[in-house]
Formats: sequence, structure tokens, C-alpha cells
Amino acid sequence: MTALLAFLVAVSAAGPAKELHVRVALDGSGTCITTWNDERVDKDGLMARARAWPDKESSVHVDGGPDVPYRCLGGTIYALQMAGFSKVGFIAAPPPRRVVIGGDRRCRLKLDGRRITLDALRVESSRWASEDADVHFQPNPRATYQCVGPVLKILKDAGVGKMGFVGNIRAETPGEDK
Repeated sequence: MTALLAFLVAVSAAGPAKELHVRVALDGSGTCITTWNDERVDKDGLMARARAWPDKESSVHVDGGPDVPYRCLGGTIYALQMAGFSKVGFIAAPPPRRVVIGGDRRCRLKLDGRRITLDALRVESSRWASEDADVHFQPNPRATYQCVGPVLKILKDAGVGKMGFVGNIRAETPGEDK
């Protein structure tokens, strides 16, 4: 009974386990870089810290970003599993931004499902390059260049590097029979 009481006192004094974050990135030479709670660690350091972590039932959050190759993520996940962690979760990249242009002459513009003006799009898109955001651009097939052109210029001026056109399958090819 005394041993049980001593154990319970020790556990309650330790308090709740901290949340564990492991980040994986690439340096300029293509080498995998791992950080443990914002401190850089090598492979041996990762294993040592993972084995020493007191609460193996706590969740480990692994953040790798969209440009990190699986060899880096897989090695980190394997090390965490070998150290005894059973709950490894990923912090996913945010969903792509969705820019939609309507097909009427009013050039109705939506960003992520909500109506927006060109000026508001200019302000919001200015942050996307630093966030490395993906943008899905979906002009209505009936939208005119007078509507589409200014939006494309805003996205170009914002430095959006990853943009895809969505829904072009519905567009009509000039000269094709309907």
C-alpha cells in the first residue's frame, strides 16, 4: 500500500506530459534535418530522446511539409515506433486556397467559398508566397478575360508559385461541335 501511495504521489508531482513535436525538413544539400521540440537532433539524438520520453502513450506530432521526401519522414516515424510510441500523427499542410470566378458579367469572385473583392484578394494573396500556399484557380468556362485577367495578375504579383487550374474539363474548345 505504501509503495502504491508513493507511486501515485510521484506521478501526480510529475504533472501531465508535455506535448511532443518533431519537425522534419531538408537543408540546401538535401540532408534530412530533424528537430525535437524545436531543438535540432541527429538520428542518435532522436532515438535517445524518444527512448527517454516518459509517456509513450502520448501523441507525437510529426510535421514534414509538402516538400520533404518520404525517406526523411519514414526514418523519423520508424525511430519513434522503435522507441515505443504507438500514436504518431501528422500535422498536414493546409488545404489549397480556392479562387473561383463566376460566369456572369459581374465577375463574381470567391475565395475558399466566400465572396471577395479584387482588393481583398490582393491583400490576402500577398501572404501566400511566404506560406508556400497551393492555389486552385477555377474560372467559369463562360468567364471573360476581363474577369480572369486581373485575378491572374494579382496571383502572379503575389508570387504564388504553386497554382493549378481546376474544372477546365468543362470548358469548350473553339471550333468543336457541341
